[in-house]
Amino acid sequence: MAQSVGFESASSGLCGGVTEPRIPPAVADALAGASDADVRAFLLDEMQRDERMAMRFAARFGKQDFAVRKKILRSELAAVRKEYARGGFIDYRDSWGFEVDYQDVLESYLEPSAQRGDADALFALLDVAIMHFRGVHIDDSNGFVTGTMDMLNAYYEQAFSATPADCVPARIRDVCKLADKIEGAQREGDFDDLIAPELRFIPARLFAGNSQFAAEIVGLADERIACLRLRAQHEREELRRRWPGLAQKNPETKTTSDYEAARWALARMEAMESLGEGVAALREFAHPFFDDSSVLVAFADACSRAGEPCVAVADLEAGTNDGRLGPGGMNLVRLCLLDAYAECGMDAELRELLRAMLQAEQLPFRGPSAAELLARYKATVSAESWSQAREELFAGMANRYTLCDCLLAEGMPERIYQIAKAEERFDVERYQDALLQIDAPFVLAWHKRRVLRDFEEAHDRKGYRRKTKELVRLLELPGGKDAAQEVADELRARYPRKVALLDELAKAGL
Repeated sequence: MAQSVGFESASSGLCGGVTEPRIPPAVADALAGASDADVRAFLLDEMQRDERMAMRFAARFGKQDFAVRKKILRSELAAVRKEYARGGFIDYRDSWGFEVDYQDVLESYLEPSAQRGDADALFALLDVAIMHFRGVHIDDSNGFVTGTMDMLNAYYEQAFSATPADCVPARIRDVCKLADKIEGAQREGDFDDLIAPELRFIPARLFAGNSQFAAEIVGLADERIACLRLRAQHEREELRRRWPGLAQKNPETKTTSDYEAARWALARMEAMESLGEGVAALREFAHPFFDDSSVLVAFADACSRAGEPCVAVADLEAGTNDGRLGPGGMNLVRLCLLDAYAECGMDAELRELLRAMLQAEQLPFRGPSAAELLARYKATVSAESWSQAREELFAGMANRYTLCDCLLAEGMPERIYQIAKAEERFDVERYQDALLQIDAPFVLAWHKRRVLRDFEEAHDRKGYRRKTKELVRLLELPGGKDAAQEVADELRARYPRKVALLDELAKAGL
């Protein structure tokens, strides 16, 4: 008996995939109390009035061949598009209703085959769905394309999971041929540049980590990378032709094809690991893609998994100063380098990198907090020399909030208080809890000035209501009731003719 692929299939109700059942409780109660005969009679009566409902019923419970089911699915999808399209185009005002109905049709035809594990039927229906989907002309402000593509991706995963292992390579080629067909069509769809790459990448995402099919993914990745590199070169030539000044300023501008090639490089690296290839082979392949931070970090992670983290250190160090990565990419590489230094026992280098990060103008976005970086820095310094090392570190900090976060972590709120008093536009609220223990009147005075300044920027009832809510928050602070009332009294004195403002203050009890 042929074996299926063996990875966990997507289940109904996936977020972004198959939608959750939407049965109101009242309907569920009524259904529980109805007899089978009554339900059958009701369905027959409704299907006589609603042809689309009858077609869905037949698709779920009938035994049509592929051709009939494909024809009915195509017909239903076309009917939904015709219902919402105005002059062939679906406006953003209709896009939400269209998305709901369109995905309902897809689910009603795809889900039965998925539940039965009928891979042949599911692939056949997905072919129809994809080709019709690419022909939809819509204002995608609500994310219809991404949401529907996620749904179809989930069904492709179920289709592959139900496919016998010896048939998987053929199915991979079929999916890639469909993507080629979309890219090569004479009448391009509005979103072909999104649909075709996502469709082609489905097998890579599913099988790169599966040693049974990793070789197939390596070959597919090599083919795509070669194509994308050539395309990226053509895109840069077009950029130089159309905007010579911009191209001269940044001749190595990365294009969409460059980013797509990097994504395939990541898939190939995962497949290489699945095949047991070592870090030397990984580096030989990945090195040309080290201008993409995700590839460089993935290589470092692979070295760590292989027990050879030091192999990646030199490349990571080069990446921290590689302007091609951009500020965000370089910060991502720095965070990875921290872990590499720690794994390799390179304490001096780790301490120097932590110092540089803490003394930078900004901390890495979505990275560790200042307190976390400080704790790692402290671990590299002896207890006896920490006091002096800390002051030297603090003296070189360029960002006042990084400094104050570190002062708070070290239990030095008094120094934060001195900075707050000296800096006119200091964000007192950020350290409010600590500062209230030192000088509550100072905190209340800062809030009063801020609220009064904010009210100057409000010009209608909506703005007054929003600012009044901020004023009410003063009541939560010690002594805040008197402070809030003082602000309200001053606002009444300043703006005696702003009826909406006075009304909002009265509603708030001020």
